[in-house]
Amino acid sequence: MRPVCATLANMRPEDLLHPTPKGLYCPPGDFYIDPVRPVAKALITHGHADHARAGHDAVMATRRTLEIMALRYGPEFARQRQEATDEAVEVNGVRVSFHPAGHILGSAQIRVEWKGFSITAAGDYKRGTDPTAEAFELAPAHVFITEATFGLPVFRHPDPRAEIAKLTGPTTEIPYGLIADGLVRCEPPAAELSDLVGGDGQPLLVRPQQLVLVEPGEKCRWRVTRCDVHR
Repeated sequence: MRPVCATLANMRPEDLLHPTPKGLYCPPGDFYIDPVRPVAKALITHGHADHARAGHDAVMATRRTLEIMALRYGPEFARQRQEATDEAVEVNGVRVSFHPAGHILGSAQIRVEWKGFSITAAGDYKRGTDPTAEAFELAPAHVFITEATFGLPVFRHPDPRAEIAKLTGPTTEIPYGLIADGLVRCEPPAAELSDLVGGDGQPLLVRPQQLVLVEPGEKCRWRVTRCDVHR
């Protein structure tokens, strides 16, 4: 057997991260990951509203996530904002690093390490190819916290371009364009739909609250040929 250092032998995962009513809490670092209530220090995995909320004193996230939060909640969504990069930083003695999650633009897994013990909190992530998001990057750790909304074997996702072709082909019954609404939200995966449809020159109808996110996406990686407002 490989020897286990005393620190790892005595360390429990919940000593570094554990759930609380406010969210996933790191006691030694005194911060939360994707908290559901306002806190003093929040580390945010991505810009979807079930993970990124306004009202925190300080927020640490990737640049794209901070931009999405500012668009969603206004520029004063937090008193302090800190841009996370691919370089690890220390937060109250805990080593923290952000790694691309592949879920939406700016999404990141958050890896925390303390006294030689590490946990990666993935948030939402996607390993498949998506031109609207930074590619998933493996962030090795002793513990991996994963979300699996569609993790059951019953879910089998078809090729997205083949599904779009059913709606945009010559026999489609949607003559004007696709509506980026319903199951999609005000940013990716609406962005992914925009890329799949707009890349082929097909018009895409969006709601006003979605349109505000098209321009930032066009500046980086989304391709939207024609985007009209649907009210």
